[in-house]
Amino acid sequence: MAAAPPPFTSGPSGPGGPDPRWQWKAQRRAAKEQWRAQRAYYRGMRRPSIVRPLVLIAAGVVALMIEAGTISGYEFWDWYIRWWPLLLIGLGLALLGEWWMQQGDPYSRRTGVGGLVFLIVLVALLGVVGKHAMNSPFGWHFPDDNDNNWRMHLFGQEHDADRQFDQAFGANGRLTIDNPHGDVSIAPSTDDRIHVSAHQIVYTSSEKDADKQLTKLRPELQVNGNEATLKTENLDRGSVDLTVQVPANTSISMKAGRGNVAVNGLNGTIGVDAGHGNVTLNKIGGACTARMSGGDFSAHALTSTLSVSGRTEDANVSDVGGKVTLDGDFLGEVDVAKLRAPLSFHSSRTTFEVDHLDGDLLLDDSDLTINNAKGRVQAATRSKNITLTRVAGPLDVETSDGDISANLTGGEGTINLRNRNGAINLGLPENHLFHVDARARDGSVSSDLTYTGKVERSDHSLIGDTGSGGNATQVTLMAEHGDIDVKRAEANAAPPEPPEAPEAPEVPGDMPRPPKPPRAPHLRVPPNAPTPQTTQQ
Repeated sequence: MAAAPPPFTSGPSGPGGPDPRWQWKAQRRAAKEQWRAQRAYYRGMRRPSIVRPLVLIAAGVVALMIEAGTISGYEFWDWYIRWWPLLLIGLGLALLGEWWMQQGDPYSRRTGVGGLVFLIVLVALLGVVGKHAMNSPFGWHFPDDNDNNWRMHLFGQEHDADRQFDQAFGANGRLTIDNPHGDVSIAPSTDDRIHVSAHQIVYTSSEKDADKQLTKLRPELQVNGNEATLKTENLDRGSVDLTVQVPANTSISMKAGRGNVAVNGLNGTIGVDAGHGNVTLNKIGGACTARMSGGDFSAHALTSTLSVSGRTEDANVSDVGGKVTLDGDFLGEVDVAKLRAPLSFHSSRTTFEVDHLDGDLLLDDSDLTINNAKGRVQAATRSKNITLTRVAGPLDVETSDGDISANLTGGEGTINLRNRNGAINLGLPENHLFHVDARARDGSVSSDLTYTGKVERSDHSLIGDTGSGGNATQVTLMAEHGDIDVKRAEANAAPPEPPEAPEAPEVPGDMPRPPKPPRAPHLRVPPNAPTPQTTQQ
C-alpha cells in the first residue's frame, strides 16, 4: 500500500506548518507601506507656511521703494542698524499667530527648524555687523540729523577742503547748477560777477586718495555769454556745499540731489528740482517753481507766481503776489498766509481753491482751517474737519468723516456745504438775507434764527428765509449721516498775525570760507595745484 502525501504548506514552512516569523514580517511590511502612503497624502494636502512669503514680499517692497527713490537706501540701512531686533519680534509673532490658527489642523505646515534658524542668524548678523561698522573709525559713518547731504558714507574718515573762485557774468543771465550731494545757498552779488565758495568733503581711509577725490570733486564753472553752468561730480563718498553770489537779475535753474537749497534776494526766475532736502525761497522777484522729492518747503515775500509739485513734508508759504499752485503729496503740515492772488491746492486726499487770502490757512492730517478769505472758496476732502472763519462766499465745500464749521461775514455768493459722515455748523450774519435749504437724511436740523415768510420745518429739514436785506443768498446744506445746526454768526475777531518770514542767510561780499567741521582733518590745497576749471567763450 502506497504512503500518504506530505501535508500542504502556504509559505516557508517546517515540519509543523507555516512559519510565524514570515507572517510577522509581511504584516510589518504592509503597515510600513500604509504609513508611507498616508505620509505622502498628508504632505500633498498640507498648506505651506505664510511666513517665508511674507518675508520675501517685504524685502521686495523695500527694494522696489529704494530703487524707485521713494525711500533712501541710506536711511533704511540707518533704521535697520538701530531697530533690527524688531524684525525678530515680528518674525516670532508671525510664527506664533500661524501656530495658533492651525491648531487641530492635520494638514498644517510644520516649519523646518533649519531654515528658521538660518533666517534668524542672518537678520542678527546683518544688524551686529552694521552696528559695528557704524561705530568703527574706518567703517560706515552716519552723520547726525542736521546733515541732510548724506545718510551713509563708506570706507573712511572725513577729509575736507575749501575753494573759492569767481567769473565775470553779465546782468539778466541764467545760471544752471547741478549739485548731486551738498547744500546750495544763493544770494545777490554787488558786482557783475559770479562768486563761488565750495566746501568739499570726502570720506576715505587714505590721505593720498583724499587728495585725488577732492580734485575730482572740484566744482566746474563754465560761462558762455549770459549762460553759465556750475557742476560738481557725483561721488558716492563726497559732497560739496556751495555758496554762490550772482547779479541780482540772474535766473536760476538748479538740480539738487541730496542737500538743502536756499535762494534769497534775486529778481530772476527760480527753478529747483530737489531730491532729498529742504528748499527755502525768500524775497524773489521772478516766477518760482520747485519739484520736491522729500524735505520741507518754505517760500516768503515772492513777487510773482509760485508752483510746488512732488512729495513734500511741511510746506510754509506767505506773502506771495502771484498765483500759488501746490500739487503733490504733502505729508506734513501746510501753512499758507497773506496771498494776493488765487491759491490752488491738490493732493490725493484734499483739493481746494481760494481766490484771495488775507489771513491764513492750515492743513494737517485731520483739519483744514481757513481764516479771513475773500472771494470764492472751494474745498473737497476726506476724513478731515473743515473750519472756515471770516469768509463771505461763495462757498462750495464737501467732506466725509469729519465736521464742517463755517462762520460768515456776509453773503457774496452761493453757499453750498455737503457732508457724508459728520455735522454741519453754520453761522449767518443778521445784515444779509439768506434762503436756507437744510436737509439731514439720518440726522436732525436745528436753528435758533428768526425766519420770515413761509417756513417748512421738520426734524430732518428746514427751508426758509432769515436775516434782512435785498436779494437772498442761496444756502444749501446737505448731511447724510450727521446733524445740521444753523445759528447767528459769532463776532469775528481780528485774524492772527501771519508767520514771520525766516531771516535771509547772510553772505558778506568778501565771501569768507565756511566754518570747518570740528575734528575733521583739513587738507590744504597745495601751492602748485591747478586753479578751478573755468572757461569763458
